[in-house]
Amino acid sequence: MGNPRRLVMRGEGTSLVVGYALLTGVFIAAYTLWDKVAVSTFLVAPLLLCETECMLMSVTLLPAAARNWSMVKETWRVHRLEVLGVAIFSPLAYLLVLFVLTSHPVSQVAPLRESSVLIGTLLGTRLLAEKRGWSRLGSAALILAGITLLAVGT
Repeated sequence: MGNPRRLVMRGEGTSLVVGYALLTGVFIAAYTLWDKVAVSTFLVAPLLLCETECMLMSVTLLPAAARNWSMVKETWRVHRLEVLGVAIFSPLAYLLVLFVLTSHPVSQVAPLRESSVLIGTLLGTRLLAEKRGWSRLGSAALILAGITLLAVGT
């Protein structure tokens, strides 16, 4: 186990890293399908689902935040605007996805839901000047091609 980047750099664990990536994809698919069932089949109000999940995440993360309270205070002091941005826009984006899932097929919504990876890649390579930008942009282009094929096929 360990840091996936270090494992690959040492030449070991490449299959482990790919396994983590695939497992992440499985979890993303699972919670996307659950969201669709919740808002379409069980008719759970999107706002209720979003707020309930936000409260559960808060309760789940509270012990870790309490153990690292000095880090929480320092992060708030240094990155207050970023914290507020994530606190506002992340649940808002999730809420919008839930509303769209009430009336559109999951095959249309799911690819677009994960397109934030493309935006993060572009920002990381351009704004943050992350290394290996071309390979990251190439991977992002493959994701975009997949999203496009899914959109055209539905």
